[in-house]
Amino acid sequence: MSTLRKKIAEALEGDFLDLREISKLFGIKEKEALDHLVHIEKAAHHRGFAVEPASLNNTVFLLRNGLA
Repeated sequence: MSTLRKKIAEALEGDFLDLREISKLFGIKEKEALDHLVHIEKAAHHRGFAVEPASLNNTVFLLRNGLA
């Protein structure tokens, strides 16, 4: 059984999804989606993944810089 974070990461592998889209797709609040994205990013970094889903990088970058 996949966790919600794993499902979100898998959804981001091929598509760019913003917080609103992630929220709707998984039935969660945008704040909760952001929390999951930040955790996914950290987990990928700690596991030594050199390449992360492009949409995850873009989404987290935009959020951190107040652009989303």
